[in-house]
Amino acid sequence: MRAAQEDAATVIAIRYLSRPTGKQRILAKLLQSTDNRFQALCEHITRPACAQARAAQGAPTFCERVHFKPLIMPHTKVELGHCGYLSSCHRKMTCPFLHFVVDDSLLQTPFEWKCSSLTPYPMCSERAMEASLREPMQQLDRYGLAAWVRAGPERALDKQFRPGQWIDCDLRAFDLSTLGHFDVILADPPWDIHMSLPYGTLSDDDMRALDVPALQAEGLLFLWVTGRSMELGRQLLGQWGYTRADELIWIKTNQMERLVRTGRTGHWLNHSKEHCLVGIKYAKRRDQPDAWAPGQSRHVLPWLHDGLGTDVIVSQVRDTSRKPDELYAMIEKMCPGGRKIELFGRRHNVRPGWLTLGNQLKSTYVVEPKLQAACAATEPAGPAVPRTPARTSIT
Repeated sequence: MRAAQEDAATVIAIRYLSRPTGKQRILAKLLQSTDNRFQALCEHITRPACAQARAAQGAPTFCERVHFKPLIMPHTKVELGHCGYLSSCHRKMTCPFLHFVVDDSLLQTPFEWKCSSLTPYPMCSERAMEASLREPMQQLDRYGLAAWVRAGPERALDKQFRPGQWIDCDLRAFDLSTLGHFDVILADPPWDIHMSLPYGTLSDDDMRALDVPALQAEGLLFLWVTGRSMELGRQLLGQWGYTRADELIWIKTNQMERLVRTGRTGHWLNHSKEHCLVGIKYAKRRDQPDAWAPGQSRHVLPWLHDGLGTDVIVSQVRDTSRKPDELYAMIEKMCPGGRKIELFGRRHNVRPGWLTLGNQLKSTYVVEPKLQAACAATEPAGPAVPRTPARTSIT
């Protein structure tokens, strides 16, 4: 009887603790996406196959979903079937498998892109790419909840949302301590995976020597890892002062939203997913001398909006080593505003509100005085000066 009572009490406690808080419910409602940029793909792939299937079911032959048409080239061997990478295949000019392009013919009515929270914008515009970064702050401010934006309501939102900044540097030699502290760190290291890669890699010892702790007193670290470096990544989290809070998985798909099964990575199995470790660091506070204990996260990091994201991202494969953009939107919902930095980034990683560091950026662009001073102290040739940005920020 006593065991049954304890089990019942445990179930009640779990149900109570797993309920979203009032703040989580408000944030989930306000930060929900309101645009329709997602279009469903037709399961039949091509328009002829779709029309045939719908006719057999007695349904109208026109389908509003996205269709594809085969891209037949002289070296294509149709009998081999689909290329697993499709649009992201790096060998299209020699790959004998079938590739496809979007079929934009026979549209009944033009598709209209909509976004109820902002003025409508084209899908591929700068505004579309940056809306997910800016909207969380704007939405909270719109409803009088600017206190939930990192750094509080005393600073104007337009000042918090700085243009994208970047520094071309070798992270092994750059003095990271000169950049100040950041609330969120995102890193996609060039791990040495013992395979031929189109870029330089860092050894395990190089990774251990990075001064990542200098960038953060408290906050989140998102660390992309490969199969071989997964255990090393966990070790580095502990070495750098982080507790592994969670793990995010990216399921790789092709342009038809199908699983990429013919991967070019993995010694024993083809890798169709990647992992991102999520570490959290807590600063000691006067009212909490022991820093952190389980169950105290909301008291230690009151600016962190937890419970809004998911640990699985299903997204299309693009350039080599390029990660899904959905992660940036997730981070902005967890920490609207604040300082954010990305390590080992490239030009496509540059985003408003972020500082990007890497040795493939080819130039340096900084506007914050602290960052300009850091570049001046690090670069023997003199201080870095603002140059034409690669991306136009929204004002």
